Amino acid sequence: MLLADRAQFDSQLGALCAGFNVPMTELRSEAYWRGLERMQLSQFARVVSHALGEDGPERIPLVPQCWAIWKQIRHRRAPSQESAPPQAPPFDHFHGFGQRCLLRFLRQAGGVDDGTLGRLVAEKNRLLGQYRLIATEEEITADELRERLLVSFARIAA
Repeated sequence: MLLADRAQFDSQLGALCAGFNVPMTELRSEAYWRGLERMQLSQFARVVSHALGEDGPERIPLVPQCWAIWKQIRHRRAPSQESAPPQAPPFDHFHGFGQRCLLRFLRQAGGVDDGTLGRLVAEKNRLLGQYRLIATEEEITADELRERLLVSFARIAA
């Protein structure tokens, strides 16, 4: 901890002492400060939270016990984080289809200028939004959507 952290450290130590109903004296504060000088303030705050929680010790932890608590809790994660594997973001099939249609059009057209490209992307997004809503109510074929996209792209690029 840094000297600038002393006030916040004393506040955390005061909460720890109050939680265990022991007086916070200057000697106690100095002893904990010296014994925990290599611990970061955020780590000490987690130790205090753990000590005051339901899994904490019955008596105020001494300096070596604070280090032991930190070693015990530093690698612990919330149970939901351990059991749930990371999930890939959901794939938007409409968006992927629209991107492929736009790429196909750009290859056939031999490219377009920047201004036209922006308008093409905006039109693609607008049409996909409309068709996404329609698709919830009735069946739309890929050929229908492809044809509509390519006609709109040709109109804008012309």
